[in-house]
Amino acid sequence: KKGKKGKKGKDEGDAPVKEEICPNMFVKGIEGSVQEYVNTWQDRDESTNFFQKYDPELVKDALRPLVFEEVRFDVDEEMRVLLQNLKDMVAAERAAKAGKKGKKGKKGKGKKGKGKKGKGKGKKGKGKKDPTEGRSMESLYAELVSNSIVQPVPNNRMPDFIGGFNYLGATLEKAGIVPDASMAQVRQTVSEYCILPMASRDLHQKVPNAKTILFFGTPSCGKTLLSYSLCNAIGANFFNLSPRNTDAKYPGKSVALMMHMVFKVAKTMAPSVIYIDEVEKVFCTDKKKMKEYGGVMHEPFSRIKKELLKETKQLQPGDRVIIVGNSQIPYLCAKKDEKAFMEYFQKHMYFPLPDYASMRILWPGLIDRHGGRLDYEFDLSTLAHISEGYSAGTINQVCRTMLNDRRIEKLDRKPLSVKEVLNFLCKFEPVHKDTDQALRDWMNKLPNRRAKDAPKEPKKDGEKKGKGKKKK
Repeated sequence: KKGKKGKKGKDEGDAPVKEEICPNMFVKGIEGSVQEYVNTWQDRDESTNFFQKYDPELVKDALRPLVFEEVRFDVDEEMRVLLQNLKDMVAAERAAKAGKKGKKGKKGKGKKGKGKKGKGKGKKGKGKKDPTEGRSMESLYAELVSNSIVQPVPNNRMPDFIGGFNYLGATLEKAGIVPDASMAQVRQTVSEYCILPMASRDLHQKVPNAKTILFFGTPSCGKTLLSYSLCNAIGANFFNLSPRNTDAKYPGKSVALMMHMVFKVAKTMAPSVIYIDEVEKVFCTDKKKMKEYGGVMHEPFSRIKKELLKETKQLQPGDRVIIVGNSQIPYLCAKKDEKAFMEYFQKHMYFPLPDYASMRILWPGLIDRHGGRLDYEFDLSTLAHISEGYSAGTINQVCRTMLNDRRIEKLDRKPLSVKEVLNFLCKFEPVHKDTDQALRDWMNKLPNRRAKDAPKEPKKDGEKKGKGKKKK
């Protein structure tokens, strides 16, 4: 009995401890939940919310404190950076003023002792000044945009330049015939020399690349399309320095300011593409030809030539700026102008007319792009042979005019035929043979073409050794 009493005493001593622990663990949580229900849900009518959709206001109230803290942290960080930049600018201005005062003192002493030499040094110092010093990059960019020098680019991509490979090229080269580059090879070369090196600054410094590249060919052969595609592929800013676009903007001597602004912004906001259409007229100094081909202009085409050459020389590997020139009549330049024009561009890309292999890809691709389709029985081979001599842009126009909304609706009942396509094709003129031949003659004058023709010289040496004398 005593043992039982002792056990009871122990149980009675343990019981009060359990009663103290239970209220401390659950009561506060229950009170908090009740209070949350009273504040949030007690007066809310949920009778119409059968699917229990979330309430946007409740989500905003829950997330607003978190977002506020994150935004405050970012703003504080930006303000620290801004204040540091302001301090650096003030320190730089003070250092510049102190340097100028020191230079003036030195120049004054030099002028007293040396006379004219001191003046010469002063003039050189003035020539090196930045004309946009003190202006922010945002203001320079905004000014170029307002003058339509920085332009938005149409959403063209590299696959939009449709064309196939020339599978007989290797055979022709063995026979001693230099074939034209196929449209696929043109696209591939632009990707290798213009797009891939612009991927990063380090890559641009190490990989072979071209600062300047010339696209030349017949009208509507895809030069502008590939320029836009190049810009979109690398996500670059597009600066249009074409003479017709910059005409009556920054007249007179202020053209130097325009060129300086363009190249300064292009380097800072790299990658950048500087586009110049009708670039052959920039290098042409023959006034008679310019009157014939130039048209009505307020400013001469060649006004940007001097500054263009100067700014191009200052481009360094890693700047990721490429200058693209487009030309339909590169043979406009002659003699000295021709040499300067050829030497300015590091790469020269001839855009040929589509051959048979490209035509077989081009017709279905452009018809599909404009909402049409070709039947299985469509004689594509005949159409590709007949349309040789037409440019890709002309074929695109044919497809656009032929495939209107009404014709697309009738495709199920009446498929396209070769005769119907030819009825629209005959309304457009092919590229004249003289125009194509003039471009080929100019292409043969290029330095890389002359290098390919150089191996013919050893034959003359063999003739001199004795073979030629025996024939005589």
